[in-house]
Amino acid sequence: MEDSRSRRRVATGTETAWCRAVPGGTGTAVLALSSSSSSSSAPPNLQLLQNALNKLQNAHPVLKSKLHYSPISSTVSFVTSPTPSVQVKTFKAPETSKIINDQNTLLNNNHHHAISISPLQILLEHELNENTTWRNLYRSDTAADMLFVTLYEVGSSIWVAVFRLHVAACDRTTAVSLLEELLVLMNDGGGGDKKDEMELGMENLVPRKLAKKPLLTRGLDMISYSMNSLRLTNLKFKDVKSPRRSQVECKRRGIKLSSAMVAAGLVAAHSSGGHSIHRHQRKYGVITLIDCRRFLEPLLSTHHFEAWLGVGYSLPFLGYLGA
Repeated sequence: MEDSRSRRRVATGTETAWCRAVPGGTGTAVLALSSSSSSSSAPPNLQLLQNALNKLQNAHPVLKSKLHYSPISSTVSFVTSPTPSVQVKTFKAPETSKIINDQNTLLNNNHHHAISISPLQILLEHELNENTTWRNLYRSDTAADMLFVTLYEVGSSIWVAVFRLHVAACDRTTAVSLLEELLVLMNDGGGGDKKDEMELGMENLVPRKLAKKPLLTRGLDMISYSMNSLRLTNLKFKDVKSPRRSQVECKRRGIKLSSAMVAAGLVAAHSSGGHSIHRHQRKYGVITLIDCRRFLEPLLSTHHFEAWLGVGYSLPFLGYLGA
């Protein structure tokens, strides 16, 4: 039953798009941290972690919100509780070992040769697939939490903490802030006394002078398209860790970063397509997501949570790339 003190806000178009994207395999953010201690096999201080999470939720109300779908109005809403609700779930070594072994078996059954993956990565991917609650949002009367925290005992004195969040509450940019704040709270117990953030969707913070500009409208639409309907060819890149360099003097010639990225995409598409005639019929695109918090009104800091990688644009180009 919903707490009478809870606040409710209808999700904006961009937030609703994230909710609809979950069944397709996206819309989930997972952070995994591994810790080890040579002196003790005892688990991390659960009470310290729980207290830090409570303070984090109080500082960022979206983290203590639940997603609820109303079939009557066909809308998704954020229902924000006045009190933190996340509880740390713990898996001991035998349970963790079973998860890792099952995932390894499944992985190797799908490949002709043995593949070795670290427990950290296996648990991270396992959590990415644990999205049943959000996937069934539109078929359930039960509200879904935005944040789940699980602690896995991997081995003697090795633990993995996993934070699974709905992307409507935490995108890649916000994840960095979340980790920074959580570590500060766990180290010195500070924080937690912030004024509550505004609970407004991105569309409601767009400056009035920009609200009707076609580029912004197209950018918002492209986020939805890229997650739900746009089908582009994915390029595979190898040797991504080596230093990058360019023969083009972009700055002197006034070439913007977006233009350089599109040019790099064209080169990569041409190089990866082989010599088949069919490669000329492929469709590629360069989709750029930017952290738009500094462009909104009022201006938001980098520690203001929710999904703010919201304004992007796509520069699609069709297949003929030349010889």
